[in-house]
Amino acid sequence: MGGFQTKVEQSLNHKVRNLEQEINEIMCIRESDNRFYEAELMAFALNCDEWKRERKKLKEEVQKLREESVAKDERIKVLESGRRDEAVEKWKQLYFAVKVELEHLIMRTKQGPRMKPLSFFSPLSMLISVEEEQFHKKEMEALKHSLRNVSHKKKQCLLL
Repeated sequence: MGGFQTKVEQSLNHKVRNLEQEINEIMCIRESDNRFYEAELMAFALNCDEWKRERKKLKEEVQKLREESVAKDERIKVLESGRRDEAVEKWKQLYFAVKVELEHLIMRTKQGPRMKPLSFFSPLSMLISVEEEQFHKKEMEALKHSLRNVSHKKKQCLLL
């Protein structure tokens, strides 16, 4: 029976060695996985630090851009109010010029044609007065046209 025990022992020893080898392989794999996990964990920690720094920089940049935007908005408001003031001033000047011209025309209309004693230069003076009247009509048309242009431009500016 001694030979049977040695065969059983050898078989068991062989199985133990195989199991020990499998355990060693599994331990090696676990150690390798553990090292990989630790390396990944370290890389993640480094990335987290980098992400925090980047996030801080981005927040600062956003704040800077907001401040610039507010400053630009204020400058635009100042420019727009300046343009409005200029437009109002131009409208006042135009209104005053039209008013003076209309008052002048009304006065000339109320006075009626002036009768001068006939003389040698009377036809010439009539021709001059007709030319003056035509000139004033052209001036009025030009003023009306300018007024239309300015009002059209004002409407366009207000729409913007």
